[in-house]
Amino acid sequence: MEDFKRIEAFSLYDFVLEIEEAAKAGYSSTDTNEGMPQSYGPGFYTATMVLDKVDKVTSEPARPTPAKPVRHGTKSRSKQV
Repeated sequence: MEDFKRIEAFSLYDFVLEIEEAAKAGYSSTDTNEGMPQSYGPGFYTATMVLDKVDKVTSEPARPTPAKPVRHGTKSRSKQV
C-alpha cells in the first residue's frame, strides 16, 4: 500500500466517489499546495491524498473499577474520641 494516492477523474461525480473510497481506505487530504483538489478546464479533477499513519500499538481498554457494595446498618469502624 502506498503512502499517497493520486486521484484523477473526468467528471465531478467520479471524482467524489474516488475521494470517498480513498477516505474509507484510510487516506486523507493533504495540506500541501500540489495535493489540494483542483479542477483543470471544464471537467478534469485531480487531488493527492496521503495515508493516515496510525500507530499499530494498541492499548487495552480501561477496565471499569467494580463498585464496592454498600453496607446498610453496620456501625462505623473508626474510633470515636
